[in-house]
Amino acid sequence: MKKEAQSQAVLGIALTASNVVGVLMRSSGGRFEIVHRFNKGRETAQSMAAAAGANAFAGMSGEDASDFSLTMGGSSGMSAFDDDFDDLSIGGDGSELGGEFKKGPFTRQLREMLDRCAALGYDMPLVAVAIAPPDLEYVDLEPSTVALDAKKADAKKAEKGKAKKSKKDKAPKPGQFDRKTLLKTLKADFRNEYDEGRVHFVPVHAPKRRKRFVAVVPQEPDVVQATVTELRTDDYRVATRVLDSELTLYVEMFRRVVPADEKRHTAVVRVGAEDTLLLMFAGPTLIHFERLRSITTYDTPEKVCSR
Repeated sequence: MKKEAQSQAVLGIALTASNVVGVLMRSSGGRFEIVHRFNKGRETAQSMAAAAGANAFAGMSGEDASDFSLTMGGSSGMSAFDDDFDDLSIGGDGSELGGEFKKGPFTRQLREMLDRCAALGYDMPLVAVAIAPPDLEYVDLEPSTVALDAKKADAKKAEKGKAKKSKKDKAPKPGQFDRKTLLKTLKADFRNEYDEGRVHFVPVHAPKRRKRFVAVVPQEPDVVQATVTELRTDDYRVATRVLDSELTLYVEMFRRVVPADEKRHTAVVRVGAEDTLLLMFAGPTLIHFERLRSITTYDTPEKVCSR
């Protein structure tokens, strides 16, 4: 099959809690058209470990299986581990949203997609990845005005010549928070491990309310980087230049299609199996963001009605 020019092909990947969704697109006449869609299940780190354990005993049957035994904690049962399990809860940090287990790399899924792309004539498409929970966290921040007031005071002193300020140490405009202040607020509110250099802050301008931000915090370790590294070890050429979050992707797409002087209020709702995202805009400005756990058959009638 004739191979297309690589610059014309893009493989878009969306990582969700349970699936790796992909779409292969090519440039045609100044526009992109869909060539092929993918939807592959995603394993949790726990399910991968369980599968590895099952494979370890796959050859055991009959008398061999009955001869095998596993003892933990000595003859007294699990008493030696009681303290270790006191704080253990099903669902981990994501229990509020239905129990989201940490995910491992999606190497197998991306490899299968790239093989299919090559079969269609696109052997090295540009890969763009959008990640969502549990591969990142959305942290709601409402920074204290104390730090902002201090910045304003410094700015006034600088204007009067009482303090010298370099261009690099410029005070924020009224109502603005600099990145250093936002990272300090995040550090106080969010205890998980994260890389400050990968954190992004999305401003939320709610009318008649204090300015707040949604911190987009990618989880460590980076599953996208781990996946690309594993594939390159297998001699796959992967060109990944775009990494985005679901929230920032929606906000940027909305701002591109809505005129800056638009006054209309718009609600954008994304419904999924694990959760529902609600974004509300006044013109192109984000004024509200919320992530809701999807309704399940286990929810009470009261919760269903309130939702």
